[in-house]
Amino acid sequence: MRHYKRDMTLDESLKKFDTLKVLIHTVDNLLSVRAQVEGADSLGNLAFQNRSLFEAMISSMRYFDLRVLYPNTLWTSLFLTGYALFENTLDELSDYFAEKKRTALLPKDLNYKGIKRSIVFLTKVAVVSFPETSLYLEKIQKTNKIRNCLAHGGKIGNYSKPEEIKALLDNDNKHLAEKNDYLVLSKEYVVEFFDHCRFFLKETSDQIFSE
Repeated sequence: MRHYKRDMTLDESLKKFDTLKVLIHTVDNLLSVRAQVEGADSLGNLAFQNRSLFEAMISSMRYFDLRVLYPNTLWTSLFLTGYALFENTLDELSDYFAEKKRTALLPKDLNYKGIKRSIVFLTKVAVVSFPETSLYLEKIQKTNKIRNCLAHGGKIGNYSKPEEIKALLDNDNKHLAEKNDYLVLSKEYVVEFFDHCRFFLKETSDQIFSE
């Protein structure tokens, strides 16, 4: 039997969320710095062949904003990483409760996938209440649609129910956007999601371990 160790699993997950947040802010600061072009070999060859053209290009290219090159890739990658971390930790909590209480029904027996399976197990079988975390739970569950869309390429038109994504865009046009039919996240959306996950896991773990 696997034994869930709070100090090693939950605390480690919470630290990982903190690390991801630090990474987000660090990357954001790096991307906001306008990087100076230092003249690669190709530009060096151009300088040798046509100095005036080279100088004109350098004048227009001397600084460029890295945000233009990577507008959404990093935020999407970090979001999906955090989502997987949340899902795995929630699975660990559910498995721990099933082992601790020797429940007849195990999380794997439920006909659900992803975080919904663990949440159904914790609410219906473990009877864990979420009075103070219900708002966080609701927001986290909504991100499941965002996660599914992004995990399959991020193209809204290719999502099984594009109207659901568009409804989320209408409700949160400050942190979610659509560009050329692709779903775009803001840094703030990802940071807020991590905060919700962290709080929810902590409160849920406290209830389970207090039993």
